[in-house]
Amino acid sequence: MAPPSILILCYQFPPVNGTGARRPYYLARALADDGHRVGVLTTDIGEAQPWLPDTSGIEVYRTPKTTVQRDLSAWQRWLAKLYWSHQGKPGHGLVRIAADLLLPEGHIDRWDILPEEVEQHLGRYDIVLATCPSWYPFRLAAKLVDRWSALFVADYRDPWTLRIPTLHLQGFTQFGTGLSGWLRKRKMERAERRWPGRAFALTAISAPLLDNARLTTGVQRGAVFHGGFDPLLRPQPYLRREQFNIVYTGRVYAQQDWYGVMRALDLVRERDPSLAKHLCISLYGAVSESDALLGDLKTFGERTGMIRLLPRLGRDETMLAQQTADAVLHISPDDHQGGLPVKFLEYLGCGRPILLFIKKADLESEAVATTRTGAIANNVEALADILHHRATQWQQGLMWTIEPNPTELQRFDYGRNMKAMAAQLRAWHAEFNTK
Repeated sequence: MAPPSILILCYQFPPVNGTGARRPYYLARALADDGHRVGVLTTDIGEAQPWLPDTSGIEVYRTPKTTVQRDLSAWQRWLAKLYWSHQGKPGHGLVRIAADLLLPEGHIDRWDILPEEVEQHLGRYDIVLATCPSWYPFRLAAKLVDRWSALFVADYRDPWTLRIPTLHLQGFTQFGTGLSGWLRKRKMERAERRWPGRAFALTAISAPLLDNARLTTGVQRGAVFHGGFDPLLRPQPYLRREQFNIVYTGRVYAQQDWYGVMRALDLVRERDPSLAKHLCISLYGAVSESDALLGDLKTFGERTGMIRLLPRLGRDETMLAQQTADAVLHISPDDHQGGLPVKFLEYLGCGRPILLFIKKADLESEAVATTRTGAIANNVEALADILHHRATQWQQGLMWTIEPNPTELQRFDYGRNMKAMAAQLRAWHAEFNTK
């Protein structure tokens, strides 16, 4: 008997070179390699620096992400147009509140495709799996499984409704203050019960996130499948450069203690001024929702030479920058626990030491400790101590080396984890067919 066919709904998929494209791609690759008919419905967003992995055996259809969708009523289309046309104009705040409360949830990134059009372009499927970061795949998946009598799996990589407060994530779990914030929050709670609450099973990237999704949706059947690093990555030979270079790649978040990092660098300079010209943190692709933070990082770098803000790189160049660094830097947000970000998991596979700056013990610190892939600093003084020690060793001609635990590292191998997820989908499908 042929294995069940599977449709994956995701916001990003190659050639998009975003972190959101990794999990759906590696899952689709594992399923296709196991003989499944695999379809992917994703958006048509472009990519200036494309990621071009092997997509053979995976049928992909790309749909536009539009400001106004055809499934809206006449008055909703009018409100959606008003929302976008009045951005930056007086009164837009009131229009935004009205749109958030009266338009479908997640209205700013909805896709303009109808369930019957999905079937027309991709056919029917036995399993529909919807994944983050966009909300809309959950809603569309619920409609498709009703049409096809298919199995629905909701894959949580981010939270919306918070039942476990430490999972707070800026941009996802903030609904505003006052009555409008309360109403937005209640609307999202109802939506999670209505759409992913109809799933047969849940998957999530961590145990806390799965627990939160269970409490939010009411669905109890579920399993955790970590993300991971590319199993094809191979360590690169270390090349000593003119500076002890610590690499950070990707977005800079205001919830990360970058001011603590700058204080630690200042402490290093105070202890040994000569280290300032030898120690540098290179930020590749440094963008942020906080212009003030980026400005302060730039100013600090100009003053000390110890921080550099560099342009975004393509995926291959990003991996190479990580693999040839003296160390890679990960800063855990102060107000978020219980997650394993894709960037952190990529660091685990790059073969270089991870310098983890984290205030409270969490899954990230557990991963670094068990895999033996780096050093952990839980305050500014500890971070300064590590920086000073490692930069001094570098001055003496010594390389920072690690001896990873291969058994523990396997827990974060994308190929292995997505193979396991594919097997679980088959088991759930067999169970679903007996009901």
